[in-house]
Amino acid sequence: MRYHSIFLILIFSILLSCNVNGNNRTSPIQILYLGDCFFYSSGAVPFLPLKEEPAFRVSAVPTWSLELMRSTRHYMPRTYQDHLVKNDVVFVSDAVVHVFRSEMLQWFARGVIEEGKSFIMVGGLGSFGGGSGIPSWGGSPIEEVLPCNCIDQEIFQGLGAVFPIPVDPEHEFCAPLPWEGCTPFEGFNVVDTKQGAVDILMPGTPYITRGPLLAFWKTGTGTGVAHTPDLTYAWVGAFGDWEYYGDYCANLIYMAAQIMVPQDTNLVHAARTAMQDFSQERALLIAMTEFIDRFGANPKVIEEGISDIIEMKAEADIHYLNQEFVSALEKLGGMRTRARELGEEATELKNAALMWVFIAEWFMVTATLMITGYVLWALMVRRRLYRDIKVTRLGNHSH
Repeated sequence: MRYHSIFLILIFSILLSCNVNGNNRTSPIQILYLGDCFFYSSGAVPFLPLKEEPAFRVSAVPTWSLELMRSTRHYMPRTYQDHLVKNDVVFVSDAVVHVFRSEMLQWFARGVIEEGKSFIMVGGLGSFGGGSGIPSWGGSPIEEVLPCNCIDQEIFQGLGAVFPIPVDPEHEFCAPLPWEGCTPFEGFNVVDTKQGAVDILMPGTPYITRGPLLAFWKTGTGTGVAHTPDLTYAWVGAFGDWEYYGDYCANLIYMAAQIMVPQDTNLVHAARTAMQDFSQERALLIAMTEFIDRFGANPKVIEEGISDIIEMKAEADIHYLNQEFVSALEKLGGMRTRARELGEEATELKNAALMWVFIAEWFMVTATLMITGYVLWALMVRRRLYRDIKVTRLGNHSH
């Protein structure tokens, strides 16, 4: 089953690389994700919805702890050409500037200016001008491609909710999202928008009107995006619980990559939600298959079913890449129905396998009980190991 699944995944990858979607891309958007990836129990981590998006291929490099800082040596691009081949968008989520070698920063900036790449910076104590003594990105090559100037140690936090307010509700990023139900952030980095950049979201708080929450510009042949609130843990606040948090994060990538942001909110949201739910269902199916295999049941039927839904997922992803969301949802619906059927079959196999375990345990417990019961009866009731005590003369005199 494992080899068959690997083969299907390879075929799917080839199909994706050959596919031409409605935005004339010949492959998924390659994202180099740097910073907060996996560390928090909160579900509000952009990496989670981004990795489920069929239009993206995400390479994640966590950069906060010292050990993980060392990992950047292994996962970061080794040369400028390596960066150009592997990455379309660099997504920096609260990463500290001194983690990166100076030539890496130059590669990222040069890729934006000369090769049409994109750079997104998301807020946090390690972003933009920094906070709590963490160094600023100001003066680095990255500041040149950002649509804002970094202001050292200038942050807004601890003064209440910060609601994102669209500057132009008809902007392609703003139009598909239902802002009336949006929940607030709890803080952001204060920056100054550069001349020529566009403010997309502004802070909705009575305490400060300076600085955008989201700004965008085209620079050279590429784009730069500044998202000044954190999207994880510290400042994301209630915004991380917003139903459309995943759509918001995905749309940042579309906008940065200069691909039309999908505009049918409900349809796209339904497709993304179905894909995330299916990812959990597939993981559960695989875990159950491994479980019943260990207990001696034959999981062949389940393995073949999993191969079928992998093929269906590949077809759904191609429809999604072409922004044929109705067709993608139909495929996803059939796929999830099949996954639920497989789940029921796997449960029956698991119960059958465990029945023999229960029977064996019952025999062992019963046999143990019978043996110990017999021994106890023989020793305490029949007293087979005891001899009668003879009456001594002293005993006779006592009477």
